[in-house]
Amino acid sequence: MLQHKTNSIATLFSLIEKQTQFRIVYSLEAIDTSRTIHSSTLHVDLGTLLAQITTKRDMMYSVSGNLISFKNGRKAQERSATSETSNSIDLIQGSIKDQQGQPLSHAVVRLLHTPDFARTDEEGNFSIQLVKGIKHPILLVELVGYDPIEVAVTSIQAKQLHLQLTKQNKDLEEIVITGYANQRRANYTGAVEHISGSAINDLPHGDLVDMLDGKAKGVQVFSAHSPGGGNAMAIRGLSTIHANDPLIILDGLPLVNGLNTINPNDVEHIQILKDADASMYGSRAANGVLLITTKKGDDLNAVTLALSSYAGIQYAVNLPTMLNAKQYGQLLWQAYQNDGVLPNHSIYGNNPTAIQLPEYLTADQTIRSADVNWVKSIFTPARIQSHSFSVSKGDTQAKQLFSLGYFEQKGIIKDTYFKRLTARYNSSYQLFNSHLVLGENVSLAYADQVEIGTNKALNSIVYDAYMYPSIIPVYNEAGDFSGNPINDRQNPLGRLHRNKDNKVKQLRALGNLYAQANYGDFSFKTSLGLDFQNVNAKRFSATFDELFVQNEVNALTTESRFNYEMVMSNTLGYQRQFQNQSVQLLLGQEAIQYYYEGLSASRHHFLQEDPSNWFLDYGTQNQLNSGNAYQWNLSSYFAKVSYNYKQKYLGGLLLRRDGTSRLQKHKWSNFPALSLGWRISEEHFWPLKQQNTTALMKFNWGISGNQQVPTYSTVQSFSHNNYNSNYDIDGSQHTSETGLVSTRVANPNLRWESTEQVSAGLDASFFYDKLRFTVDFYSKKTKDLLVYRSLPLTFGGAHKGQWINDGVVQNKGIEIGLEYRNSFQGLDCAFELLFTQNKNKMTRLSSTSYLTIPSSSLHDVNFGQEVSRTAVGAPIGAFYGYKTAGVFQNQTEIETYGLQPNAQPGDLRFVDTNQDGTIDHRDRTQIGTPHPKFTASLSMNFAYKNIELQLFWIGSYGNEIYNLTKYQTHFFNQEAYNKSTELLGAWTVDNPNSSIPRLTRDDPNNNIRPSSYYIEDGSFLKLSQLQVAYSFESKRYKKAKFRLYFQVSNVFTLTKYSGVSPEVGFQNYASNNRSLDLGVDRGLYPPAKTMSLGFTISY
Repeated sequence: MLQHKTNSIATLFSLIEKQTQFRIVYSLEAIDTSRTIHSSTLHVDLGTLLAQITTKRDMMYSVSGNLISFKNGRKAQERSATSETSNSIDLIQGSIKDQQGQPLSHAVVRLLHTPDFARTDEEGNFSIQLVKGIKHPILLVELVGYDPIEVAVTSIQAKQLHLQLTKQNKDLEEIVITGYANQRRANYTGAVEHISGSAINDLPHGDLVDMLDGKAKGVQVFSAHSPGGGNAMAIRGLSTIHANDPLIILDGLPLVNGLNTINPNDVEHIQILKDADASMYGSRAANGVLLITTKKGDDLNAVTLALSSYAGIQYAVNLPTMLNAKQYGQLLWQAYQNDGVLPNHSIYGNNPTAIQLPEYLTADQTIRSADVNWVKSIFTPARIQSHSFSVSKGDTQAKQLFSLGYFEQKGIIKDTYFKRLTARYNSSYQLFNSHLVLGENVSLAYADQVEIGTNKALNSIVYDAYMYPSIIPVYNEAGDFSGNPINDRQNPLGRLHRNKDNKVKQLRALGNLYAQANYGDFSFKTSLGLDFQNVNAKRFSATFDELFVQNEVNALTTESRFNYEMVMSNTLGYQRQFQNQSVQLLLGQEAIQYYYEGLSASRHHFLQEDPSNWFLDYGTQNQLNSGNAYQWNLSSYFAKVSYNYKQKYLGGLLLRRDGTSRLQKHKWSNFPALSLGWRISEEHFWPLKQQNTTALMKFNWGISGNQQVPTYSTVQSFSHNNYNSNYDIDGSQHTSETGLVSTRVANPNLRWESTEQVSAGLDASFFYDKLRFTVDFYSKKTKDLLVYRSLPLTFGGAHKGQWINDGVVQNKGIEIGLEYRNSFQGLDCAFELLFTQNKNKMTRLSSTSYLTIPSSSLHDVNFGQEVSRTAVGAPIGAFYGYKTAGVFQNQTEIETYGLQPNAQPGDLRFVDTNQDGTIDHRDRTQIGTPHPKFTASLSMNFAYKNIELQLFWIGSYGNEIYNLTKYQTHFFNQEAYNKSTELLGAWTVDNPNSSIPRLTRDDPNNNIRPSSYYIEDGSFLKLSQLQVAYSFESKRYKKAKFRLYFQVSNVFTLTKYSGVSPEVGFQNYASNNRSLDLGVDRGLYPPAKTMSLGFTISY
C-alpha cells in the first residue's frame, strides 16, 4: 500500500520508487509530469495508482521485472501501426525465468480482459492461442513468491517473448502492528520478531507459547512439558521476581487466560515487541508484548476451503535407570559395611556376606517380591492429533472466515491428557466507499484436562517412580495395587489410576467488536472486547490401603470459578504525506475491568466411588465450603507521533499514562518512549549502492511498568475464621464469639514497578535481500521491584508477609540474526541463525540480604532445603550452597585439610569459602546459575520442485541445573528409597577416581547437604524438528493444493546433563515467586519425542 492523497505525477513517481522496489522509466517529452492525481483515501495499492495515472488516453504503462515504463500511448500506437505487419495477434509464445536465468514452472500467464490463460511447463515455456485476434494484448504473469508483472505485447514479440520475474521480499512489506497502529516493517525502528503462523501450526504442541521455543531472538520459553501444562516466556531476561510473561494481545484484545485454548491454525502471524515500543502498552508491557493476528478472509472474491490435520505417536526418551531389586540390596550392604555395621534389614535379611531375596515381602504373604522398572512403568506411548477446518470468502468490501479445530494430546505419563475444541468467526465489512468499517473477531473454546503433579519433592509422580523400590510388585496377591512395606510413597500406578478421572474443564469465550470511521486523513476506531473463562474441577480422593500410606475416608472437592476482562478502547489517527515526508499521529484511551469469583465445596464419606456418583449430594459427612472474589481496573491515555522523511530519517515519540486500582497513593504513572532511525543506505556516501543493499540504524529508549500484585495489597483486611478468630469475650473459658483476624499487612505506599530500556541496532540486507543481518544491543533496568517481604512470626496474625518496593534488576545483552536465501539450479535454500546473549544481575536490595521462595513451601518442593537465593551481585534464582572440591581419597588428606573431622575417605570435601578455618553455614555461596551465557537456534529449509526438507536446531550454553533428584537417589541415609544405577560407580578403595561419594547410611560428613555436588552443566544442542514434505498438483483441480508431510520432533539432544532433559523450567508456573525457583530438577515431566504424519488441503 502506498501513502498518497493529492500529488503531481512527478511526485508520485518518486513515491513509488521510495515505497516499493520498482523503478520508473519515462520520457519528459512524452509525459506531462505536472498533472495532479487525487485519491479519496490515504492508502492506495500500486495497481490502482497506476490506473489513475494512465486514465487519459495518451498514457500507457508496462511492467517488466522491477521496471515500470510509461509512454505516450498515441505515439506508441502510431509506431505500432507503422511497424507491425499484421493488424492483430492470435498466438503468444514465450518463456519465463527468474533473476538467475532459471526457468519457472507453473507460472500463470493471463490475457487481461479475456478468459484466456496458460501455465508454464517445466522449462518455463508457455503458449496462449487467442480465440479472436487482438491488436494490443496485455499479459499478467503471476507466480507465488514472485512479484507479478504486466506486459504489453507487440506482434514482433508475440512468438518469442522472454520475461523475467523477481522474487518477492515479503519481509520488508510486512506490516508491524505496534501501539494500536500499523507500520511498514521496512520503516520500523524497534526490535520486533515476526513469526508466520504457517511456520508453527504443524508443531505437535497444544499451546502457542511452546511453539515459539527458539523461533525468536531474545525470547526464552519455559515449559512443564505436560499436556495442557504450564509454560512461561521471558523477553530479554528475567526482569522481576514473579511473572515475567509478556502482555498478550490477540486481534487487539489483551488476554488474561493464556493461550492453550487458542487454535494455532487460526493464527496468521505473531509479532513480539521487545524494546521501547512496548511502552505504548504501558502498565503491563515491562516484559514485552506478544501480538497475535488471526486469519481473515482474503479479497479474491472466491470461497476458500482449508483442511489441516496430523496424527502422531509420542514416547519418553532418555529415562534414568534405577537399581533393580538385587542391585539395591547389594549397594545397601555396601553402605552397611562402609559404616562398620552388620547388615540387618526387614526385607533383605541379616546375612553379613550376601543379601536374601524373599519370596514374599509381608508375613501374611499378600505381597510377592518382584523386580519392577517403576520409571518405565508409568510411561507409555501416547497419541497426539490435531484437525482444523476453515472456510473463508472475501472481496474488497467484505471478508469472513469460519473455522473449527480439535486437538488431543494423550500424556506419555499414563492417564493424563489434554483435549480442546475450538470455533472462530472473523468478519469485516467496508461501507460507504470504505468510510466506515465494521468488524468482529469471536472465538469459543472448550478444554478438558487430567494432570498429575511433577517437579517437586513431594507428590511428584516422576520422582516417586524414581524412589519406589524395584522389589515391590505392581499388584498384590488379591489383584489390588500393591502396598509398600519399605517407604511412605504411594504405588505410582495406583496413584495414576485413582487420579485418571480428576478432570479440569474450561469453557472460554473471547472476542471483540470494532468500528472504524475514515474521513480524509483522519480515522477513528472504537473497540469493545471480552475475555471470559469458566473453570470447573473435580478431585476425588478414593480410599486405599498401601501399608505405610493409606486413605481411610474418601472425599470429593468441587471447584467452580470464572473470570472476565472487559476492554474498551478508542483511538483517533491522522496520517498525512507532505512531498518527501509523512506524519502519523495517534491519540487513544483505554479502560479495562477484571473480575474473578470462585467457590469450593467438599464432602466426605461417599458410599460409592464410581465417577457417576461424584456429586456433593452423595457425600454423607463433613460438608465444607468456601468462596472469594476480587476485582481490579485500569484506565489509560496515550499519544504517539511518527515522522518519516524521504524514507531516510525516521522518528517516533510516545507517552502513555496509566492508572490502576491495585495501588492506593501512587495510582498513576507515566510511560514515555523515543525511537529514531537512519537509513544510512539512502545517503549519497553509501559505498554499496550498486550491490542492492539497505541499512537502517535504529535507537530506542522507553519506560514501561508493572503493577501485578495481589488485589487489595495496599489496604488492610480482616476476616473471620472458624479456626483462629474465636474470642473468649467474658474470660470464662467456656464460651467464645466469632470475631475478626487480620489477614493482610497493607502497604499504602506501594508504587509501580518500572522498567527502563535503551537499545540500539542495525538492520541490513545485501544482494537483493538474499542475505539479511540484524544486530541489537540493549540494556534493561527494572527498579522498585514488587517484592513479598516475609514477616517474623512475632508479628502475629494470619499473614506471612507484606508487599513492598525494593530492589533493582539489570539485563544487558546482544541479539544477532543472520538469514540467507538463494536458489541453485532449482534447489531453494533458506538458512536463519538466531543468537542471544544476556546477563542478568540483581544490583540493589535494601530490605533484606536476599530473596528466596517462602519457607512454608520448602518442605514440599525441596525437602526443606534452600537451594537458591537472589542477592545483590547474583542473577535471579542463583543456586546457593556449599562448594565441593572432590572426594577425600584417604585419612591423610582429611587430617591435612583439618576442617571436616567427621569425614572418612570417600566423603565430599567442602570448601572453606570465607577462609575462617571452619566449615559452617557462613561458607554457603553462589554455586551456579540457571541462566545461559547464550542461546541460539538454526533453521535450515530446502525445496526442490515439490519436495521440502526442514531442520530446526536449538542450543543453550552456560546454564546449570540443580539436580535435586540426587537427594533421594544418591544417598543411602535415605535408604528406604530406590537409588540410581550411577551409584554402581560410587567411590570405593578400588574405584578412587569416582566423583560420587562413598555409600553410607549414617552420613556423618553430611554429604547430602545442598552443595555444588548437585550442580550439573545444562548446556545442550537439540535437533528440535525434522520435516519432509511433498506438494501434489492436480491437473483436473488446478486450484487445489495438497501437501503431505512427515515430521519428527525432539529428535535428539546432545548434552552432558545426567537427567531426563536439560530443559528445566520453573517449579510452579502459577506462583507469584516463580522466577526465584528456576532450573531445579525434582523429577520433570519429560519432553516427548514425537513422530507425526500430516497433510494440508486448500481449495
